[in-house]
Amino acid sequence: PSSVVMSASVSPNGVRTTTCCQQYHEDKEGATLASEKKTSFEVKSHEDVVVALPLLPDAPPSQRVFAFLPVRSVGFRFAVQAPFHLTASRADLHRSPENLRRRNAVAPAFIKACQESFEVASRALEYLGTEPAEPFWMPVRQHILEELRNLACVATESGQAVPDQCLLRGSLPAAQWIPNDLLQEASGLSFVDKSAGIDTLHELGVREFGHEELVACIQYCNC
Repeated sequence: PSSVVMSASVSPNGVRTTTCCQQYHEDKEGATLASEKKTSFEVKSHEDVVVALPLLPDAPPSQRVFAFLPVRSVGFRFAVQAPFHLTASRADLHRSPENLRRRNAVAPAFIKACQESFEVASRALEYLGTEPAEPFWMPVRQHILEELRNLACVATESGQAVPDQCLLRGSLPAAQWIPNDLLQEASGLSFVDKSAGIDTLHELGVREFGHEELVACIQYCNC
């Protein structure tokens, strides 16, 4: 037989929670630790809504919405906890004024986490994920995208940058031969890292390298 022990600890400043899941194998001689998994979360709140962003080495999986107990995933890669009003089956939220208010508090809590943690801001696009599973949650995504335009949330070849300081290499053949250092010197912009999601970057207003930037690079080289 085996048993599982769950525990959680909170950092002294109250903004980081670590959960620990330990699985024990039990026999006549006692219990032996078979496996242990720890996950840390950056936790922020706004009004009566809490968001928890998993700090994992790889892209986090979809997280659930909670009303003290898990409800379901809606497409975000960060967890949301609030005293939502649920349907009788506990499978969905009522579209009540209070639930709308709580839904609208999710984005401010998420942005607060990004503003206060460089680690979270650098992975904001991962946490945002793709479009939510239903229209009810779309305003959260739109609000977050609007606020991220002013934060250094895009990974570039020279570090993190705000979206309007970034460029995709795009389809212009010359872009593949322009070093990032030259682009920075000539235009003050940086190429987006190849690992970034193109669709979300377009939503943030990130442009592709074009003839304007090509001319600026040529003129800089001729100075």
